[in-house]
Order: sequence, then structure tokens, then C-alpha cells
Amino acid sequence: MADATGERRRSGFRDLSVAWKLGSLAGVVSVLLLAIGVFGLVQLGNAQERLDLLYNKNLRTVQMVDDVGGDYKDLRFYIRELALAQTAAEKDTVEQKLNTAVDGLDESWQTFTARDAQNGKADQEAFAAAWKSYQTLLAEQLVPLARANKYDEFNATTKGQERGSPRPSTPR
Repeated sequence: MADATGERRRSGFRDLSVAWKLGSLAGVVSVLLLAIGVFGLVQLGNAQERLDLLYNKNLRTVQMVDDVGGDYKDLRFYIRELALAQTAAEKDTVEQKLNTAVDGLDESWQTFTARDAQNGKADQEAFAAAWKSYQTLLAEQLVPLARANKYDEFNATTKGQERGSPRPSTPR
């Protein structure tokens, strides 16, 4: 552009050669790409930390609750298998499996409560009380009825206790 005196003013970038303009553009783009890359790596690290927290805090706890539920289902399966066993040898074999299932449920529950001792304390206490009650029912009524093949009494007892089964709730 020309000023009042008729001389052309020089602007810095306009007067550079094409090579310098392209070089400057490439430098600016490189700096922006580097900044975006560093930002992306930082965010990726943060996302990994959040995923680790999610796994350790929530998913692992859900897996442990599922282990407890699976062990409880195994226990109920074995008590019914004991009721259906015909010979004394079958009954002894199934009763050993039942005792192993009881021990497995105790172990799963202890693992769960040791890991997540602070969350859901009331739920844990409720489950522990229900589990103690179920163990008493198992030892005093269900196993003797199953071993004696008293199906009607066994079924009446199991139906009565299904509503109060020891099921842990998922921690909130």
C-alpha cells in the first residue's frame, strides 16, 4: 500500500519470500501438532488411571459379589442333589461336596468383606446374619431331611427359606 507520500510501506510477512512463508507455516503447524500430541498423551494417561480405578473399585467388587452368588447357587444345588441321592455312598459323596461348597462360600464372603470392608456395612451385616441363619437351617433341618429322603418336608423347608436367602447386594 502506498502512504500519503507515495512510498510503499513494507509489512514484514508480506515481503518475505514464498520459501520463508511456507517454512513459517510448517513450523506453526508442527508446534500445534506437538501440542495436540502432548495433550492427547496426558489425556490418555488420565483415562488409563480412571479405568484402573473403575476396575479396582467397581468391577472387581461386582466380580466378588458374583462369586458369592455363584457359590450360594452351588450350595443350593448340592443340598438338592443330597436329597435325591439314593445310596449311603452317594449321600456321603454329595455331603462332602456340600461341605466344600459351604467352605467355598465362607471363603468368597471373607474375600469380599476384606476387600470392601467400609462400603455397605449394613448390607454385609445383614448377609452375615442371614448366612449364619442359613447354616443353622442347613445343619439342623435340610441335611437331616435330605439324608432321610423326606422330600415333602425338605421341599416345604426349602420353600419357606427361599424368601430369606442370604444374597449380598451390590455396594453402592
